[in-house]
Amino acid sequence: MVSGSGAGLWAALALGAGWLLQGAVQGAISVLDQHAGGALLITTGLVASWLGWKMPAPIQAARYLLDAGYHAARPLQGGYEAWMAANAANADSPGENIKP
Repeated sequence: MVSGSGAGLWAALALGAGWLLQGAVQGAISVLDQHAGGALLITTGLVASWLGWKMPAPIQAARYLLDAGYHAARPLQGGYEAWMAANAANADSPGENIKP
């Protein structure tokens, strides 16, 4: 009964907000229709930039491991920073503890 009342309150809130803001919603939809191409271009650019910034570090780590003779490279919990810290800790004897 309580969950039903909560669901009813949320539905009423959404319907009330839609009714109060119907002019603003129609205006926002109109603006989005006018600028959909630009918004898509900006969104695509932002996603591509984020991927370009985020991807090189794990790829660099995987290539290093594959070039060192490992048959496969899996992600390390903690990401590239954890891999770099583990690599720095083994700097005096690299590759001594783990063999490919």
